Amino acid sequence: MLGGGTYTSAVSLEWVLVKLIHHPEIMKIAQYELDRVGGKNRHVLELNIPNLHYLHAIVKENLCLHPSTPIIMPCVYVKDFQILKYKILANTNVLVNILWAIGCDPKVWKRPLKFNPDQFLGLDINVEKSNYNLVPFGLGHQQCLGLDLQLIVQFVLATIFQHLIGLLNLVLNQKT
Repeated sequence: MLGGGTYTSAVSLEWVLVKLIHHPEIMKIAQYELDRVGGKNRHVLELNIPNLHYLHAIVKENLCLHPSTPIIMPCVYVKDFQILKYKILANTNVLVNILWAIGCDPKVWKRPLKFNPDQFLGLDINVEKSNYNLVPFGLGHQQCLGLDLQLIVQFVLATIFQHLIGLLNLVLNQKT
């Protein structure tokens, strides 16, 4: 469990950083928010994290496009049932690809393959108790036990913004 939680958190951080390197304008907005909420001359604290709304939007957008586990754990249902247009027979293994079933669904998201954290601002989408628009950690009895590790991802990301933003800016300036 520990290995799975740390690996998936590390992968999430890598994807966020890759996306931010390709979208420096988003990184600047996040940096501004961090300076405004936490202050420029002090370390970000865990108590600052709930007030970093744009950072939350970045993490949610990343989880939507790059869930650390895109296929929810398989389930076997004991009775026949129907979901949408599919009839599932009893004792069938069911695998759900949440990336393509939800995260990239154009009926749910405008331009689903574009990295756009702004679409999460003002929406009441909570990855712990989802309204089925974003379920990167699964739902119900199959929900990931590492759900709380997302807080660590947000905290580490905020710390990276504070301490390594100069390095990222240097990389971006060399790219252009």
